[in-house]
Amino acid sequence: MNKKDIVFDRVKRYIKDNINFLYLYYKKYKKYKQNKNFKRYGLEVLIKVKKIAKELNITYWLDFGTLLGAVRDEKFIEHDLDLDIGMFLVEYSPKLQELLEKEGFRKTECFYIDKGQYGRKEAYNYKGVVIDFFFYTKKNNLIYGHGFSTITEGDSLIEALKKEEGFLVKEVSFPFIGIIQIDFLGEKFNIPKNFDNYLSAHYGKNYMIKNPNWNSSMIKNEIILKDKKGEWCGK
Repeated sequence: MNKKDIVFDRVKRYIKDNINFLYLYYKKYKKYKQNKNFKRYGLEVLIKVKKIAKELNITYWLDFGTLLGAVRDEKFIEHDLDLDIGMFLVEYSPKLQELLEKEGFRKTECFYIDKGQYGRKEAYNYKGVVIDFFFYTKKNNLIYGHGFSTITEGDSLIEALKKEEGFLVKEVSFPFIGIIQIDFLGEKFNIPKNFDNYLSAHYGKNYMIKNPNWNSSMIKNEIILKDKKGEWCGK
């Protein structure tokens, strides 16, 4: 390798290292900003959702990390980035989007299964706070909801949409016997009546003990539906 090639190689490595550094810094800053907005406006988001659910006569409850924070920490989980709400699929109405947008929410995601007859999940953004709506189907004393991911690992949403291959469907199930209200951050919100069994089903029986190493691979109540594919229903 001559001197010119050595200099060129060093320049390439320098640029690559700095691009990687800037990308990691951007991701870190984005999470910091999202968490800051979450803490600042999270309660405002929940109050607006509660108001809309009441107006539409829709059953709702705090779900996943939002529920865990309310029960275990009696506040939002410190490092959390978004809010989670559970609703019944049979009660879904397009008016939900209409009223959310009227309040300043912007729809960012919409997935469904079998054109929304089997499952649905939507996400909105309000003042930089992401809120996920999971729509459940009740069978006996269990409810079933869904998450979605790209079929090809590492693909972005845009890449998955270009391939038109659909999305991987992850089905979660929870024991569910109704809802109760609790005081949370000075307001009353709905949570599952059997919240202990509900949270144990997803996070394990020791969910009241904070586990910094917990990750999605530890989820207890999730299966992949091989006979279903998620569809993108747009923003």
